[in-house]
Amino acid sequence: MNDDYNETKTPNRLNIFNSKNLNILLIIIIIAIIVVIYMMMRTPSDKPKEKQEVIFELIGSDVILQYGEEYIEYGCKYIDENNADLSNQVQIINNINNKVPGNYKVIYRYNNDIISRNVTVLNVSDATLVIEYTLSNQEYTNQNIDIIYRVTGNTFYRVELPNGKMSTEKEGKVTVNKNGTYIFKAYNEAYQSFQKEVTVTNIIKEKPTGTCTLTVMDSGGEIEVLANNTPLIKGYVYRFGKTTTGIMFSNKYSTNTLNKKAIVTIYDKAGNSRSIACTTIDKTTPKPTPTPKPTPTPIPPKGVTSYSTRSYTTRTLNGTKYMLYKPSESFYGDIPLLLYFPGAAGLNVGLPTYLSAGSNFPYYIAIPVDNRDSGFAMNLINHLKDELQVDSNRVYVSGASSGTKPAIITAFQHKSTFAGVIVVASYSDTPSYNPGCKMWFFQGTNDSYQMVVNIVNSINRAGGNAKLTSYSGGHDAPLGAFKRDDLTEWILNK
Repeated sequence: MNDDYNETKTPNRLNIFNSKNLNILLIIIIIAIIVVIYMMMRTPSDKPKEKQEVIFELIGSDVILQYGEEYIEYGCKYIDENNADLSNQVQIINNINNKVPGNYKVIYRYNNDIISRNVTVLNVSDATLVIEYTLSNQEYTNQNIDIIYRVTGNTFYRVELPNGKMSTEKEGKVTVNKNGTYIFKAYNEAYQSFQKEVTVTNIIKEKPTGTCTLTVMDSGGEIEVLANNTPLIKGYVYRFGKTTTGIMFSNKYSTNTLNKKAIVTIYDKAGNSRSIACTTIDKTTPKPTPTPKPTPTPIPPKGVTSYSTRSYTTRTLNGTKYMLYKPSESFYGDIPLLLYFPGAAGLNVGLPTYLSAGSNFPYYIAIPVDNRDSGFAMNLINHLKDELQVDSNRVYVSGASSGTKPAIITAFQHKSTFAGVIVVASYSDTPSYNPGCKMWFFQGTNDSYQMVVNIVNSINRAGGNAKLTSYSGGHDAPLGAFKRDDLTEWILNK
């Protein structure tokens, strides 16, 4: 009983190590270990983040703009307290007018945070344009030249070219064909002008000019050239006879060759050239003039009409008056014919006065009165050929003073008609035509003598056959040329 009593009546001790409690305790221990391990394995990034200072700053610095220059926005940087980049969320306020000079602010706002950038637009006077140029050729040239221009400056609007045209291109070229000063004007956006003057001096398109003299002496010749604008002359080439020099820098040349004709070609630095004939000054010792042989009286062939009666009469042809002289000596066969145009004095000087006084000549002489038309002259010649015994191979034309012009023109227009031309006391309008036949000039040394020298030289250069005989004196000095025996012989010979 005691044993039963003790078993049932004595309270049970707290036993924490029974199986149920042990399981609970084990679970608690495991959880504690897991917590400790978790706390030990946590990374610093899992710790609560610390707050940082906000970064709000400009990219770049303040800006200075030329008048009209475009403003470029460089932006800003915004980093918040949590280190987040919110730069693209910043509001930018820009009221810049690049055509209105002054100071501006560009505002950058994020919520209540604000920063700004200073922008200055300069006055238009600071917007200078610069005009530069180059020439396509800076040496002497006979070609056109290009002026190549370029305008620099931020406010360029347009450029006015020398020809008055406007261009919006900053670069280009203008072609010029002569020397001068050419003005380029560039305008900025406020229409202020900036000017550049370009002077061109190296274009030469005109051929060089000058005079040339050939002095002929017994020992040879000396050539001297007087060129105009000598600083631009490059050199000279001398030609006389069969001699031709290379280009020479001296304007004088001497030779021991005896030649009375010379040509000089003048070259300038631009490549132009001109050939001129030299005026000849003959200082050689004159050769004695041979005594002319008397003209033999021809023996009349059988059956040929003879003219034995001298006559000098007034006639008309188609209402126009002319004088006709027939020789008085006994001439047989065909006889030369001389057509003579008097000067302004008419029949009162020269050959007509000799005929009126009774002088004899061995050929026919026809003198139109107050008519210098070549058409009438040819009708008169053909009329006389039908009437008289005219030798068609010995028809001559002559003129004195102002009559020299119609004489040369008639011969030039009817080259196949005349055997020769006789020019006495040339007038100022005497032409230098080459009629294709022999010519003989008679001139006073005090009467436009150099003009006649130039005419004779010009005709010979053109392939003609002209010679000159000078008389000491003025305009009337050579009017007696028809009294010369050598001229008579010149007319009678075919």
